[in-house]
Amino acid sequence: MPEHALLDQLLNSFPKTNKEDWSRAASKEISGKNPLEHLKWKSDDEINFLPYYDRDDIASLQHLKHFRRTSDQSSIDARAWFSLPKISLATNKNANAVALNHLANGADGILFDLGESNTPDLDALLSEIHWPSCNVSFLVTDLTNLIQHITQYISKKNYDAQLLAGTIFCKSERDIQSADLKKPLSYEQLRTLGIFIPSSSPVKEISSALIHATTLMDTLTGSGFAKDRVWRHLAFSLASERNFLLDIAKQKALRMLLFQVANAFELTPYIDVHINVRVEPWINENFQPHAAMINGSVAAIAAIAGGCDSLTVLPEDESNETMSRIARNVCNVLREESHLNKVADPTAGAYAIENIVEKLSIAAWKNFQDNVR
Repeated sequence: MPEHALLDQLLNSFPKTNKEDWSRAASKEISGKNPLEHLKWKSDDEINFLPYYDRDDIASLQHLKHFRRTSDQSSIDARAWFSLPKISLATNKNANAVALNHLANGADGILFDLGESNTPDLDALLSEIHWPSCNVSFLVTDLTNLIQHITQYISKKNYDAQLLAGTIFCKSERDIQSADLKKPLSYEQLRTLGIFIPSSSPVKEISSALIHATTLMDTLTGSGFAKDRVWRHLAFSLASERNFLLDIAKQKALRMLLFQVANAFELTPYIDVHINVRVEPWINENFQPHAAMINGSVAAIAAIAGGCDSLTVLPEDESNETMSRIARNVCNVLREESHLNKVADPTAGAYAIENIVEKLSIAAWKNFQDNVR
C-alpha cells in the first residue's frame, strides 16, 4: 500500500477531536463536573494552568517560534550537553580519584563543589586530568581567590586557555574585582560569571537569574569591559525537580527573557547563555531503594527537553559509590540509549508547554521589573 494511502486510512480511522470532545469525555469520569475547572492545576507561583490544551490555545503565541532551539552546530547530533557529576570536597578527600573514575565511565567533565575552600590545591585536585579534553567546572562561595589560582595553574601547565571548557558558579553575591577578571574574561570557553540559582519557584528563579545578569552587565561594562565579552561569560545553574512540564518551561522562559535583556544592552548578534541543570535527590520511603533513580531520570529528561547545556544528576549519598554510579549513568543512558540527542527541541510547538512558557515569562518579567526598580 502506498505511504500516502496508508496515512489517509489512519486519518480516516481516527477522526479529529477538539477540546469540546475531550471535555465531554472527561466530564463523564468526574461525575459531570466541568473538567477545565475541576482538573486545572496551580504552580507554586499561584499561576493557573488548564488540564488540556489544543491548537487554538497557541494561535496567539506564534512569537514563541523564534525561541526554539536549533541543531547544535558543534556536534554531530542535533542536541549535545555535558554530563557533569558533582564532587564535594567537603565529603570526598579522594576527590581526584572519584573524578578520574567518573571521567573514565562516561562523564564529560566534573563539577567540583569547593564548599568553603576557596584556595584549592589544583595540582592535586586535577592530577592526571587533561583539562583541554574535558569540562572542568567549579561551585564556589568566593570568586576572586579561585580565579587567581586557576590563572596560575593554567600558566604553570602551559595550557592554551582558549581550549579550556568549564564554568565557575558562585553561590553568594559576588565581590567583583575588575582587575582579577581582566584576563579570565578573555577566555573563550571557560565562563567565569556562572550564577547558582537556589531552588524556589519557577518565577522567582527566572527573575533572580535576570537580576543577576543585569547587575553583572551593568557593573562590569561600567568598569570598561566589552558587553559581548561579559555576556559570553554568563551562565546559570538551575534545579530540575518534580514538575516535568514546569521544569521544561522554566528553561525555555529564561532563555526567551535573557534575549530581551540582551536586546536592552544592544547585544548583536545574540549569544546564547549556558544553562546547567542540576537534578537534586528526592527521597521517599514509599519508593525506596530506587526513588532517586526514578525521579532523577524524569527530571533529567525534563532538563534535556528544556534545552540544558550541561546536566548534573546528584546522588542520594555522594559518598556511596553505587549511588554515584547510578546518578552518572542516568545521563549516560539518556544520551546513548534513549536518543534524546537526536532532536534539537523535542517540545517545540507542544500546546501545553508553549502556554506554560508564556505564562511563566509574563509573571517572571513582572517580578524582575518590580525588583530592579
